[in-house]
Amino acid sequence: MVKSIFRNSLAAFVFFLFILMSCQIKNAETNSLTIYSASSLGDLLEGMIPLFTSEMGIKVVFDLGSSGSLARKITMGAPADIFISADKNWMDFLAKDGHIDNRSLRLIARNILVCIVPAVSQKSVMKPMDLAGLKKISIGDPEHVPAGSYAREALAYYGLWDTLNNGKRLIFAWNVLAVLSHVEQGEAEAGIVYSTEALLSPKVVTAFAFPEDSHSPVCYYAAAISGSRKVRDAETFLIFLESEKFRQALLRHGFILPANGK
Repeated sequence: MVKSIFRNSLAAFVFFLFILMSCQIKNAETNSLTIYSASSLGDLLEGMIPLFTSEMGIKVVFDLGSSGSLARKITMGAPADIFISADKNWMDFLAKDGHIDNRSLRLIARNILVCIVPAVSQKSVMKPMDLAGLKKISIGDPEHVPAGSYAREALAYYGLWDTLNNGKRLIFAWNVLAVLSHVEQGEAEAGIVYSTEALLSPKVVTAFAFPEDSHSPVCYYAAAISGSRKVRDAETFLIFLESEKFRQALLRHGFILPANGK
């Protein structure tokens, strides 16, 4: 009898703690500016958001992922205040049904598409056509990862897409960091990522950069979400993204600054 009462009391206490923690998490998210961002900006945001919070007094939580998966979450009602995409297509996807405030849309950075290989690789990969001789190449899933979409364009430009895709030589990854991991671990002989990802690991090296005319420009856009209850905080953060401090951080992380906001 005593044991039964003890078990019931313990269960009630655990349940109470769970409810309390859930409320605390929910309140933290409610009181914070919520940013959905392309995963390739993760390291940069982790370093800059504390600075933003200390200067502006605005708490921020952020969710990283592929631009496509995050955009779809927003269409399903996810409570985001700002969306940062690694391409314009997913911004257009949200704008079509009025999910973003078009007046707030701005280009904040550019990047370069590159091919990486393991640092210990014995393969000779120096140009796009050399990819034809590899058995496994990792790219982001083109259906929701902008880096994968750019990679598909570049491979098609060189007449390699059909051969590699139909030959099941492409490993589709959830995001660019997963592509980096595939190459680091030797699961792929090469990967196609942004130049900023190539700088993150000593286990990989950049084999070559794809010419700009082989794919759409790699551009990062930011915008406020329509219906956000934190309009002023969102605008403050968007202004911060264009500040000199943030621009310098972009350069330190290997990004390219947009020319005249275009």
